[in-house]
Amino acid sequence: MDFRGIFDHGIIRPTEPISLPQGTEVDCRAVSPANGVKPVDATADGFWARKSIEELAREQQVTPIRSLDDLRGDWPADESIDDFIHSFREDRR
Repeated sequence: MDFRGIFDHGIIRPTEPISLPQGTEVDCRAVSPANGVKPVDATADGFWARKSIEELAREQQVTPIRSLDDLRGDWPADESIDDFIHSFREDRR
């Protein structure tokens, strides 16, 4: 059985009423790209490839944070922290 639908916020909504048993497995393919954007090929290599968090962390050589000191940055010696705090507070108004 073939049917058409619209992809809407992560859900494919049939354009006509259909009757399928709950849990029926279906195959989907994009008929025309939305807004002229090519559909993502999940099997592609490179940027568009779907990867797990673990795979991304391994590729990017991300290491676990062991303490809050790992997140601490250094403040440039030629910049005043007081000026930054003042500017930050002014921007929030």
